[in-house]
Amino acid sequence: MKNGKIIVRTILVSSVLLMVLFVIGCGGSDQQTLQKNYKQGYALPTLVIDEQRSPSVFYQNRPFSLTLTLFNRAGYPLQNVKVAIANYDQTFLSIANPQQFFPLIEENNAFNDDNGGRVDLVFAGDVRDLRGAEERREPYRLYASYDSKMEFAPTICVNAARYDVFDAGCQMPKSKVSFSGQGAPLAVTSMEEIVLSGDVAELELRLRLENKGNGDLKNIRLGQARLGNTPLACQFKNVLENADKSVSFKSNRKDGEVLCTATLTEKSSYQTALFIEFFYSYELSVARQMTIKR
Repeated sequence: MKNGKIIVRTILVSSVLLMVLFVIGCGGSDQQTLQKNYKQGYALPTLVIDEQRSPSVFYQNRPFSLTLTLFNRAGYPLQNVKVAIANYDQTFLSIANPQQFFPLIEENNAFNDDNGGRVDLVFAGDVRDLRGAEERREPYRLYASYDSKMEFAPTICVNAARYDVFDAGCQMPKSKVSFSGQGAPLAVTSMEEIVLSGDVAELELRLRLENKGNGDLKNIRLGQARLGNTPLACQFKNVLENADKSVSFKSNRKDGEVLCTATLTEKSSYQTALFIEFFYSYELSVARQMTIKR
């Protein structure tokens, strides 16, 4: 009887230990997921075709259907999203809904999978008569355009001293600092800090801005810009100015510059948060081809 009680007690203790280990293990995994930074790298939305439901061969006088998903793998929401099928010959293909609109697609975050927010859509229509031909190859293109933003928010060291003297604070970098993206196709890839000494010291931040995605960056606008709690004066350099006061990269270029300035009042070195917000419009496209048979 005594041995039986010992066995029961051992089983209960073992069960409790297993439950504790399971809870700790699950909690650690969730915590790691929640700590993941989605606003890094060169993430961008992706069009994925459902090949099983979207055959490449169709027959004349039969229905046409193309099923696809737009995944938002970027770290920011997409707004004013338009997905379209275009550049096809309407003589042989009729599509009832060639453009589809979505007001918002969620960003990639800890509460969805690594593909981020998504929308599923279908382009449907009819394949028309080949007019006596045996077969026809018909190219077309899928487009996805949207508005979004990117935030550049590192912690930097600022030193207004005339000379490079160690003051037990932080040390400004002596050359350009490289960055590996902020979770969008538009990215700040490098920054140089320069202090102009005079009666009042002034900080210059020289940023390299690039399109690191495989799409077309239509235009860019500046949003908020702050150094700690101090507003920054920022302007684009080496870009094209548009009539609506946005800017675009020059022809055959995928980069430009941003110059930000601020007056420095602190005399010793210190670390502070930098925050610059960029709003942009972007377009992706995918070329495809279908075959129409009799």
